[in-house]
Amino acid sequence: GVASAMSAVALAYEHGVGVEESAAKAAKWYRAVLGASGGGRDEAGDCARGERAEGAEREAWRDEAEEEARRLAGGDMSEYDVLSALARLYEAGDGDLRRDERMARELEFLARGARRRERESREEEEE
Repeated sequence: GVASAMSAVALAYEHGVGVEESAAKAAKWYRAVLGASGGGRDEAGDCARGERAEGAEREAWRDEAEEEARRLAGGDMSEYDVLSALARLYEAGDGDLRRDERMARELEFLARGARRRERESREEEEE
């Protein structure tokens, strides 16, 4: 749920939905999504709740949080979507985010790899 919620926050900042538009804040949240989804199942969600759940209760809470977060605009972004959004932000640059063409190219490269992995994963699931 944490990564999905962060991607929703990033999308809100990118497009100024409910918050002041900020490319730098959007980029910050998109990078956080990548960090959370990489090793994502840490205790951040438990800390945010102010308590520590154990075993099955913890997993049930995380599953519920993930389901709820995915309902938010941007909450269902794939790794490819996040990397592509970051690439666009760095390519364009904006008042509070310095344009960085090299970073944009690197992110586009990573996005293509993520898209390939996502396709392969879907094909395996269909078999």
